[in-house]
Amino acid sequence: MSPNQPYLARQDGLGATTIEVPGVSPRTRTVLRRREAPRYRQLADDLRARIQDGEFSTADPMPTEARLSADYHTSRITVRHALALLEHEGLVHREQGRGSFIRPRAISVGPRRLTSFSEELREHGLRSVTRLISVEQMAGPADIPLDLGRSGLCVRIVRVRRADDHPIALQTSWIPTELGDGIAAALADHGSLYEFLRSRHGLEVDSADETYRVGRADEASSRELDLEVGDPVFIVVRVGFAGARRVELTHSIVGGADYEVHVHLRR
Repeated sequence: MSPNQPYLARQDGLGATTIEVPGVSPRTRTVLRRREAPRYRQLADDLRARIQDGEFSTADPMPTEARLSADYHTSRITVRHALALLEHEGLVHREQGRGSFIRPRAISVGPRRLTSFSEELREHGLRSVTRLISVEQMAGPADIPLDLGRSGLCVRIVRVRRADDHPIALQTSWIPTELGDGIAAALADHGSLYEFLRSRHGLEVDSADETYRVGRADEASSRELDLEVGDPVFIVVRVGFAGARRVELTHSIVGGADYEVHVHLRR
């Protein structure tokens, strides 16, 4: 449904409101009351349920503060506090001058087969888009965990990865320099480093070591990922192997609300 589509609200005598949206089955919701939980928490609970039900699109802004204030018969301050709570939970993000938007659902990962970032997004039903920031040849740092050969040179690639038009990761990758010919055009076209290595060089990244840690968004990552400086992020470091050769190092910074790690444990 369009977030600005009008609906009719009917209240019964038992503290419940039936919300009727054209083309959508009637929904029953609790009226905001002066007792029990604060009104902004009641509003946040109701909006959270609507978000989880898929009532709002991630591509369009949510109803405005004025519209929500009128719909729920409450003050704009209450609406603002409710949206701030949902933003703190990572369910929405607010853009100056544009309004509030639903954050795409987080990507959940755990023990799994090796996939590229593009494949991982597709498996979660998300559309992968890449914005290529830079590609440059450089001398490999002495401690870089890659098999660079005699030249000691590597290619560094910086990209922003997006899921359904939402920026989700700032990635910096390094590969041996002899594997980098033509990579700028290839990544600008479809964005998959693994597909490039496979099609151009016949190399299959068939295993990888990954390290996860929690950090804080710096100026660069906050700017590229629509975060505030200091917001929590996942930092994921992957070393990819083609056979026994280390051919990829990728450093990913992912918004903390966009990623979760699931591990099944058994005794």
